[in-house]
Amino acid sequence: MKIDADQIYFPEKLQRICDAYRNEQKEHGRFSDAAVSYALQTYNRLSARFPKLFPTAFWTHNLSKKIVRAYERYVFRLLSNEKPMLTVSGINLFHDGNEWSVCLGDRDGVLPPFNGVGDTVFFEISPQTYFVPFELPHAGVDNRYASSYIEIMRKPAQRMLYGGFLWYHLAAMRESIRTKNKQLYRGHTIPWRQFLRSTFPALDKRGLLPVMKPYFAAFFESDKSKFPEKLPDFETYCAR
Repeated sequence: MKIDADQIYFPEKLQRICDAYRNEQKEHGRFSDAAVSYALQTYNRLSARFPKLFPTAFWTHNLSKKIVRAYERYVFRLLSNEKPMLTVSGINLFHDGNEWSVCLGDRDGVLPPFNGVGDTVFFEISPQTYFVPFELPHAGVDNRYASSYIEIMRKPAQRMLYGGFLWYHLAAMRESIRTKNKQLYRGHTIPWRQFLRSTFPALDKRGLLPVMKPYFAAFFESDKSKFPEKLPDFETYCAR
């Protein structure tokens, strides 16, 4: 797995994923979990393609938790038995010196609420799985990506599953841009506790990749009650 230095991982979930990949015993699951998982993936594919007919607001329903939990059981069984690739995501945080908030992405240069769109992946090391440099086709509105390269994974033709949220992303708090971002992000974030009480449609301003929106919606609505009401202070994060 590729590790980014500006991401603070959820240790319990990361441990669970690693343990599933290490597991050499055959795990058995319910047919109902597989059926629910197929339905979730089908709905999300249709939602990405026809968002008005299959809205992400569906995931605000009370059933979302049960559906996502069944999907997770199915995914972890496959991680143990078949070792497929798993892509995961995170939450974009900002700290203005007073409190933690989540980026809204509702103006140029401001990150959207979530990151991780298939570029951070768990995978089995083989001659067919490797990263190659990719030159960004544009510099971005603030020009910070001018003449920049990122990594793109070359992978075998196998399915990739989605594993939900695994980290807090502190890209907006990098030391080189933190001071400038205090002005840029002012009024374009949502306080952490308010974020936990929001629905995905209220957070979907701009900047989120359409193919990822349904998965972000499903896992945000099902998992937001798991996140802590209060995050550690900024100095604690900086000391890690």
